[in-house]
Order: sequence, then structure tokens, then C-alpha cells
Amino acid sequence: MQQGLEQGERRGKLKTVPILLATGLTVNKIAEVLGLSVEEVRQAAQQESSN
Repeated sequence: MQQGLEQGERRGKLKTVPILLATGLTVNKIAEVLGLSVEEVRQAAQQESSN
């Protein structure tokens, strides 16, 4: 159950990436604030732009 909660939390963070990028935050700053890797943030941004 804990793993499911962690996955849901991570998905929520990844969904906020495009919004934060639109406000002018850098990929590095978003990664730092959300506790994600820079690569995860980049992937989330790319997925959003391809949708």
C-alpha cells in the first residue's frame, strides 16, 4: 500500500512540472523543489509537450 501512495505522490508531482515551467521556473529548480531528478522533470516536460 505504501508503494501505491508513493507512486501516486510522484505522479502528482510530475503533473505539476508543465505548470511550474510555464511560470518560469527552471528544470533544475523544479527538480530541487519537488524532490525529483532533473531527468524526471525533463521527461515530464517532454511528455506534456507531445500530448
